[in-house]
Amino acid sequence: MRIQTIKQEAQGRAGRPSVRKAVRAAAIAVYIGLACVALTFPAFAGNTNIVVDNRTGDDSIEVEVSVDGTPCLVSADTGFRYNLDAASSRARIGARVSGDIYGYYDLDYDREVDLSDGGIIRITVEYSSLYGDEGAEEAPDLDAAGETTAWDSGSYDDGLPDTGMEKIDLSGGVADTGTLLVQCRPVNAFDEAVLTLVDGEYKTYTIPLHMEPYFFRAEVTLPAGKYRESGTPGITFNESASRDSSLSYVWSHTGGAAFGGFLDIRTGEETQLRDLEIRTVRDGEITDTDSRYYFNKQAYEKESAAEEEIIRKFQEKNYQSLVLDGDTGTQETEDEPGHGLTAADVLKAMLTAVPFLLLAAAAAGAFTLYKCYRDNNRSY
Repeated sequence: MRIQTIKQEAQGRAGRPSVRKAVRAAAIAVYIGLACVALTFPAFAGNTNIVVDNRTGDDSIEVEVSVDGTPCLVSADTGFRYNLDAASSRARIGARVSGDIYGYYDLDYDREVDLSDGGIIRITVEYSSLYGDEGAEEAPDLDAAGETTAWDSGSYDDGLPDTGMEKIDLSGGVADTGTLLVQCRPVNAFDEAVLTLVDGEYKTYTIPLHMEPYFFRAEVTLPAGKYRESGTPGITFNESASRDSSLSYVWSHTGGAAFGGFLDIRTGEETQLRDLEIRTVRDGEITDTDSRYYFNKQAYEKESAAEEEIIRKFQEKNYQSLVLDGDTGTQETEDEPGHGLTAADVLKAMLTAVPFLLLAAAAAGAFTLYKCYRDNNRSY
């Protein structure tokens, strides 16, 4: 019995170094696994600046920039700058001016930019030779039926024609009155647009704005007090314009403020309301109102198709992933699942699988360690 006990103790002591080695091996495996996780995820260059130098003087333009397939919309609303977290490497750059179907703008920029050391993507926008009278003959003719009668603010060097404001008196003969100066962006397809205001006693005041000859401008006399913008525009179409019963219209402010705000009309003072516009609701989406749609649908549809084609080509060039199976001419559809596997799909699958593989390895290591410990401490 004494001999057997001594033998077991000797085996236990002999097994302990093996346990310590197993512990060290498991720790090394964990460190290696953590390093693999760290290397799996790409490093990012934070706040990579995209700077657009708009030399046209037109702050209404919007520049779509693609940075390695990541879309960025840069405009006056963003200060013509954009901060993007991009992978710290050389990035492919693509850019276009949204809605430029005639080639009126030239964009100058590097097609590849190194973002690993705080690189800045600089894009310069200027008018092309097609802009204005100089390139009028070279511009593509999308209006085969002839010129549209749509009103265009670019036709006037100094903005709207000086036809004055329509004077409207809604004071009801009260003594304390103020003046509201109203101006709405013209829509040539509409002869009249009615604006509604509601006072503090819920009394309604309707202000008819006429396209001719005032271009939706009015000088309105109102009783002093507070008023709220209300309702939707009451539209009267031009007799030459076609109507589309599927469309509806809403008031908006050109500066981006929500419609429905309050106006304070003070005695003997003028209050400004010069930033109104009428927008179109089409299939639940709010868009700009374009008179060309009502006066010449054929030309409008050609222009829309041309813009869609430009957008499609830009997206194919800058956003379409590489196809791994060699068939670049086909795209995956709902009826053909599994085709068109992209590099992004493979990388995403690998990134998703790594944590599970590490957990499995850790579990296997823990089981091996436990089995080694149990074998070396077994009682005989």
